[in-house]
Amino acid sequence: MRTFIGNTKKYSSLCILVLTMISIFSCDKDEPLGFYSPLKWESNNYSQYENNGVKYYIVSPQGENFQLKCTNHNALRLRDIIIDGNREDIELSDNSQFSNHICEIKIKDNFVDVAFKQNDNQLRKVEISVQSGNAYGSLHFEQGCLN
Repeated sequence: MRTFIGNTKKYSSLCILVLTMISIFSCDKDEPLGFYSPLKWESNNYSQYENNGVKYYIVSPQGENFQLKCTNHNALRLRDIIIDGNREDIELSDNSQFSNHICEIKIKDNFVDVAFKQNDNQLRKVEISVQSGNAYGSLHFEQGCLN
């Protein structure tokens, strides 16, 4: 009986050691535990510019439609929209839509459709926050005005 208990402890300790080693060496040092890759977007050659590492889609003052596809996550959810620094929580889940006086946002699967309305007033900067599980990202737009 003592031999069986002694062997069981040795095998248990060995199994714990092996599992610990596997978990330590299987982690990528560039990605900390709990890290999720940022959302990556594919679009149809829309005009863009970059400012301080942020890519902005350029929206026509007359209004314009954008369809963006997330290539590395699905089941997207829109979290909020920030228009010229003013945040509006929208909490959309998959297959939902949001509309206000500036734009209409629709989400289906891993696609985000944004339809901007005509802008007669002033330059607008719009940020749309998107989430898929624990992965987050933002879409940035800038729309000029007609006047």
